[in-house]
Amino acid sequence: MENYFRITAQLDNGTSFILDSHGMFEKLWEFSVYVKSKGASIIEATSSEQFIDINTQKEIQRYSDKLFLIACDPDPAKWIDYEYEGKKYKAIQVRDKIYIPRKE
Repeated sequence: MENYFRITAQLDNGTSFILDSHGMFEKLWEFSVYVKSKGASIIEATSSEQFIDINTQKEIQRYSDKLFLIACDPDPAKWIDYEYEGKKYKAIQVRDKIYIPRKE
């Protein structure tokens, strides 16, 4: 999906979230700058070509003016070991939502 990006970030109080953009930004770095300008620290940022959805879902419709909150937790995001199709990965978990940020 073109111009589809996902960022996992954390606020100073420890709240973490997964945020998707599909069409609001042309480049991943623009999305990252936007999230940082709101006071969040970036934990991970990637494009849709690179991540694997485990129990999250990409927003199919493109919107130039909307972001999609996939998950939010008052606690920090966790890096977890996750096996997918017989291969082990490092995945990110926020509340009950999990995705693998790099297919490598």
